[in-house]
Amino acid sequence: GDVIREQGHEYGVSTGRPRRVGWGDAVLLRSAIEIEGADSICINHMDTLGIIGNILGVVKVCVAYLYRGEIIGYYPDDMELSHEVPIPMYETIEGGWEIPNNISKYDELPEKAKEYIAIIERITGKPVKYIGIGPDDQDLIIRE
Repeated sequence: GDVIREQGHEYGVSTGRPRRVGWGDAVLLRSAIEIEGADSICINHMDTLGIIGNILGVVKVCVAYLYRGEIIGYYPDDMELSHEVPIPMYETIEGGWEIPNNISKYDELPEKAKEYIAIIERITGKPVKYIGIGPDDQDLIIRE
């Protein structure tokens, strides 16, 4: 988590406290989409995620949980009764990527970044429409 926190500058604005961070969780994202009724997804920090992958050698996405001896596609709500904690199961993309300067189209993204997006779309069942690729307001790819 330390590399993710440092590269993503994940500290509280007023307090400066380090935020808890980890790999993306497509299972929890799918649950949030179902609750909120979203029809598309925005992923920010695709540039930072690629740098993290270059540093750590991998980028991971939680796609399921191992819970009570079963692989499940949801986050369980009976942990107080079972006293067991679900274990995240990840799909791993080897290495990272660099986002080229001045790109504006999905097709211009590195293949591994597209692979990450494809995993999110497969697990959530929703399209990634907005992709943040840098710190400026214009660093955004909008997929039609």
